[in-house]
Amino acid sequence: MTQEERTISQTVEDDTPMKEWLVEYVGNQHNPEDDEVTVEMVIESMAKEFPEFILALAEENWIRGYQQALSDVTEGEKLHKIELEKGNQSGAFVKDPHLADHGYITEEDEQVAKEETA
Repeated sequence: MTQEERTISQTVEDDTPMKEWLVEYVGNQHNPEDDEVTVEMVIESMAKEFPEFILALAEENWIRGYQQALSDVTEGEKLHKIELEKGNQSGAFVKDPHLADHGYITEEDEQVAKEETA
């Protein structure tokens, strides 16, 4: 994803009353040359003037990420147990196409697994 494609680089459209106020407020603070206010400018202003809001978002994001990691570990343990029950007693890597489709398995992972079982 390029910098231009990232949400933080996008121009904020003032299509609601709150956005109208916020874009005008942030625009007055940053004075962008092109008169376009980006999401990054809004975040900078919020961090400076309302850090509790940004902290609450960051905390929630961290908690959700941590919960997802725990869920992923639990799922990985289940898959490992299933492989052991199938007779793959070594516990060696067995490619699961479902996981590969979601980017969890890389070619490097496969190479390491081949070396470990050789």
